[in-house]
Amino acid sequence: MYTKAIVTFIDILGFRDLVSKASFEEIKQKIDLITYFATPLADNDDDEGEETFNPTIIQFSDSIIRVRPIDSGFNKKYQIGILFHELLDLVQAQGDLINKGILLRGGIAMGDVYISGNTIFGPAFISAYDIESKLANFPRIVISPDLIKEAKTNNLLKANHHDLEQELKYIGNLTTKGDDGIWFVDYCRAVQEEVNEPEDYVEFLKNHKSLIIENATAFKGLTSVSAKYMWLANYHNTCVASKIKPEFIESNNLLISESELELLHSI
Repeated sequence: MYTKAIVTFIDILGFRDLVSKASFEEIKQKIDLITYFATPLADNDDDEGEETFNPTIIQFSDSIIRVRPIDSGFNKKYQIGILFHELLDLVQAQGDLINKGILLRGGIAMGDVYISGNTIFGPAFISAYDIESKLANFPRIVISPDLIKEAKTNNLLKANHHDLEQELKYIGNLTTKGDDGIWFVDYCRAVQEEVNEPEDYVEFLKNHKSLIIENATAFKGLTSVSAKYMWLANYHNTCVASKIKPEFIESNNLLISESELELLHSI
């Protein structure tokens, strides 16, 4: 029987290229990292087989599928903001993995899904996979427009101690709409609220910048791959400009310049 759920499909950007060039140990390390950061800690309630708040996880190769039932007894009873917490988990995973040199791409959808053991199927799974493979395009986790609409009307997606306006504000702090009109998880800005010290956020931005430049400059000319890093560089610069004071940006060299990318020099 199907259940209504939020389904997230994520994978490592550039994994095919990694497999063709990296050693077994390097590939295994990245797989282990994405598993660690994208999988929630065990819930004590699970010891007695009770429903828990944590999503169910399936992993194959570099891909991870996360399923959070909306119509579960647990969510109906506690209603702590299931969509917000899924988005927050993804912000934290992206932030942690950026610091480990790993970029993610993904899709989030809502609808009918069946999951049991390593078996999963249903419209919501197909939708999440299609969003990741056909619409994400860049290193971002894209949110289905239907899920955005559902968040405005479905009480099971929000916390019971919030009214709709409050819940949408919390969700809005973790998301943004791109120039193409597509909503995605705004990890670059949201990570600032998840670090312990301001210096940690600056360190994250430096790591983010270095990762973009390192990957972008591996490709000469404008290609489908280099275009992804051009998009990411623009996202990075927009984020930096909105979150950091101008004098601090310059002193810490946080922005990515065109000369640093060197993508178009061979054209």
